[in-house]
Amino acid sequence: MSDSIGNIFYFGSPKDGFKVYPDLGPVSNVFSGYYTNTNTESEWILVVRKSEAITRYTYVRYGLLTSLVEGRTGSCFGISIDFVNCYFTDLKVFLTDIFEGLWGAILDEKQLLEVQGSSGKVAFKSYDLHDVALYLDGISNKIKEVIRNQKYSAYVRPSYEIPQAGDNQVYGLHPHSSSSAMIEYFRMYGAVKLAPNLPIETKSLAEKQEEDRENLKKKVEELNEQLRQKDRELHAANQKFEKLLGLVKPIVREFPTITTGNESHGQVVTSRSVSQSDEPLSTSNHRTHLPAVHNPYQDAELSPRAKKVLMIVGVAAILLALITTIYIQFFDTDEPIKISQPAQPTTQPAVTVATPDPVLIFRQNRRDVVVLNESAFLDSAHGKPISGEEDFKDALTTFLFSVSPEIRDFYNGNKDNLWTTIVEKNPNSTQKLRGYLNVKRRFTIENNAEQKDILRGLEIGLK
Repeated sequence: MSDSIGNIFYFGSPKDGFKVYPDLGPVSNVFSGYYTNTNTESEWILVVRKSEAITRYTYVRYGLLTSLVEGRTGSCFGISIDFVNCYFTDLKVFLTDIFEGLWGAILDEKQLLEVQGSSGKVAFKSYDLHDVALYLDGISNKIKEVIRNQKYSAYVRPSYEIPQAGDNQVYGLHPHSSSSAMIEYFRMYGAVKLAPNLPIETKSLAEKQEEDRENLKKKVEELNEQLRQKDRELHAANQKFEKLLGLVKPIVREFPTITTGNESHGQVVTSRSVSQSDEPLSTSNHRTHLPAVHNPYQDAELSPRAKKVLMIVGVAAILLALITTIYIQFFDTDEPIKISQPAQPTTQPAVTVATPDPVLIFRQNRRDVVVLNESAFLDSAHGKPISGEEDFKDALTTFLFSVSPEIRDFYNGNKDNLWTTIVEKNPNSTQKLRGYLNVKRRFTIENNAEQKDILRGLEIGLK
């Protein structure tokens, strides 16, 4: 433990200008960036970053005066503590017990900083940090003693499990975010920042994924139950059909063989013709006799059995029409069941669902309009951190080029040209995105209602 704590730096801008104590040359230059960002940061920040063997915890307070008398505003004061080959695992404890405790003690002792009575603002009491070098050395020794205490030493772990921050972005969180979210993002990026103006993450990425899996599992179970219900309804309909078919079959078997009687009438006509051919023709008193045409059904009357047959045929036709109506009503549903994930119930075969199209084509005003399928993009880029419009542009254009060779070829692989076209064709979506970024500052891509609303109807500009 004695070697786990390295250098402890103090920096700020009293009346003599920006100073670092102890001043170790190039190492001290890294702290000037906190001063130049004074106008864009919140009341305070805590930045943790791993570089090589050093894991550095830097706490900065903004809005200070350069001196108690005639001091200008816009100054800052920071404390930076280096851990060598290890890190402090709980950022909340380090913020409240170490840094905020130090801040309160420094204000109470009034050696370096003091609250100005007229304005209530904190101001530098010394003109140069080196003027209070002995006081700052004493604070450094107290910090090391506190962290070496058994109460806090349990939080110190080897830092091999933390990646090098390098050029990775610093992931920002609100101090009220969950401790699991803080440490997970630190272990993911090697750098994390806490500030009161950043979004609150109540769950870590792993917890969110687990919640999504549980929600998806429930949805699949609901869909499987709907499928089983439809299967039961179909089975009941088949039973009704079999029952009605059993009533129709005996009726069909009762149909008699119907004869027209042409045979007997044909015999009469033939005999009549033969008898006439045997008579000699008279040349003196000849008259042409045309036989009357005989319609065998002209004076026929339906027998009771025939009437019964016709009645049975009519009833059968009505029953068949009723069966058809039942099937049409049963299978004609306005909203088919949509299954977004494959389900394998114990009584059903696996359901295979096609991946949603990344872009959709609509016919509008006699032209084809290519529109982004926002759900496909949000699902594909889920969890990607966004800290500005440039990050969102890169995520969206990379997605479109990867899923559509046609879009990539049309824009010759130029993401800037594609993004410019999207911005020009979608002013409302662009305005929503920039407003969302102004409020959130940083966010991760998720398939939620807010981000769907930003991308809904986003025209790509291909055709």
